[in-house]
Amino acid sequence: LGLCLYRRQMEAGMVDEANVTFLKIVDELERIDRRVRQQGPATEDQPANVQQDSAASIRLLIVEEDANQRELLAGLLSIRGCEVTAASDGQEALDYLSSNEWPDFLLLDMRMPRCDGAATVRQIRESHASPNLKILAISGTSPDEFGISTGANGVDQWFPKPVNPEGLIRYMNQVRSVDQGLQQSTGDMAAGA
Repeated sequence: LGLCLYRRQMEAGMVDEANVTFLKIVDELERIDRRVRQQGPATEDQPANVQQDSAASIRLLIVEEDANQRELLAGLLSIRGCEVTAASDGQEALDYLSSNEWPDFLLLDMRMPRCDGAATVRQIRESHASPNLKILAISGTSPDEFGISTGANGVDQWFPKPVNPEGLIRYMNQVRSVDQGLQQSTGDMAAGA
């Protein structure tokens, strides 16, 4: 997102503002690099909270019409270990879902020119094809504006734009941990029966 802002500032001739933005981007990248180096690769000897910070094995579909935002978010999440697929609008996402294995999460921009987020959510929820799919709405507006509920018939979580990748990863890891705990409990109960 910062790179997109930087490029637009440069295109607009706002060189001083672009330089400030560039320095902020470099600072943020250095901060991320330091944190990744401190964590190192996750091993069985490391505490559980370090392992949970990893987004490995999370499969997600990002649906975002803005190519720069889509690529930046996909890149950030891929670096963290997510399996990322991207679509430019709701119709492309629906086409993908109809012919591929469903991901764990759908990150869905709500404002798109062709098959917006609300229509996409409704079609997915009506299909009942994957009750385990978590739909995460990403928008600069409130859920009320789109007439979409939060819960089983709507979106599972609403994230404001610009989305915070760290918060997004934390949320997905929490959901995954809860789901894995439920699966383990169900398996334990079945084994005891």
